[in-house]
Amino acid sequence: MGDNVQIVDRLSDATPSIVVDPNQLEQVLVNLVVNARDAMPRGGIVTIRTSEARVGDRHMAVLEVRDSGIGMDEATRARIFEPFFTTKEMGQGTGLGLATVAGIVEQSGGEVAVESAPGRGSIFRLRFPAAPSAGEPTLVPGTSAAPTPPMGTAAILPHRRAAAASSSSRTRTRCVR
Repeated sequence: MGDNVQIVDRLSDATPSIVVDPNQLEQVLVNLVVNARDAMPRGGIVTIRTSEARVGDRHMAVLEVRDSGIGMDEATRARIFEPFFTTKEMGQGTGLGLATVAGIVEQSGGEVAVESAPGRGSIFRLRFPAAPSAGEPTLVPGTSAAPTPPMGTAAILPHRRAAAASSSSRTRTRCVR
């Protein structure tokens, strides 16, 4: 990440598990954190937070990535999920990172919200439907059919021992079938 970027985690043990491919969830997190780092050329703080929320009658897991970077104006914010759109210099980015994030989150039945303003950093808030409780049927988002084979259930949890042993906090995913 660089010496001038600090990663802080605020991971709630109450965050519900979600039905998502754990590798895709990792890709989402990597894309968001790398973009946050790139938005802080002089360094800053990236905060990764998890929580739970109710959206209407839906129980949701929330993953939030916040940076103290340069922020975005409204015109930029309107285009960030377009494939190949980038604010980076030629050769520095493909413009696929945030398009990939949006695709993975939507494929998982979730949604992405972004708050940002020039000079105020950015907040990417991802909401995923909570995994059904034991005994409830699991549906593929956007269909009425159960997945075959079933997708993994992931929980974003703090990796307490790694955080204590290292100056940089880490997260891990726990996969359950």
